[in-house]
Amino acid sequence: AALGALAAEGSALLEARVHDAQLASAQSMQYQIAIGLLGMVTLLGLIVYHGNMLRRGIFAVRDSMQRILSGDLNTSVAATDRGDEIGEMARCAEAFRLAAVEKRGLEEANENTRSRNETERRDREAIAREDERQVRIAVEALGRGLTRLSEGDLSVAILEPFRADLEQLRSDFN
Repeated sequence: AALGALAAEGSALLEARVHDAQLASAQSMQYQIAIGLLGMVTLLGLIVYHGNMLRRGIFAVRDSMQRILSGDLNTSVAATDRGDEIGEMARCAEAFRLAAVEKRGLEEANENTRSRNETERRDREAIAREDERQVRIAVEALGRGLTRLSEGDLSVAILEPFRADLEQLRSDFN
C-alpha cells in the first residue's frame, strides 16, 4: 500500500511536471511566433521605407530631367547630395543642365554677334550707296556743265554743292 501510494504520488507529480513543461513549451512557441511576426513586420516596414526613399530619389531626378527638357534651366537638379547611385544620376543631370545653360548663353552671344554684324553690314551698304549717289550727282552735274561748255555756253556754273571731298572739283569747274 505504501508503495502504491508512493507510485501514485510520483505519477501525479510526473503528470504535473509534464503538464507544466507542455504549457511552457506552448508559451515559448507563442513568444517565438510573436517575435517572428514582429521581425517580419519590422523588415517589411524597412523595405517599404527604403523603397520609398529610392522611389522619391528617382522621381526627383526624373522630374528635374523633365524640367530641363521643357526648357527650365534655372532650377537645379534635386538629390545631388545623395551618396548613392541616384545621387550620381542627379549629379550627371545637373552637369547636363549646366551644359545646356552654357549652350544657351553661347547661342545668345552668337545671335547677338550675328545681329550686330548684320547691322554693321547694312550700315556699310547704306554708306556705300550714299557715296555712290553723291559721286553720281557730281558726275552728272559735271557732264551737264561740260555739255553746255561744248555747246559754247561759257556762262555755265554748277550751283548744287558737292560733298566735301568733291567740292574742290565743283569750285575748279566754276
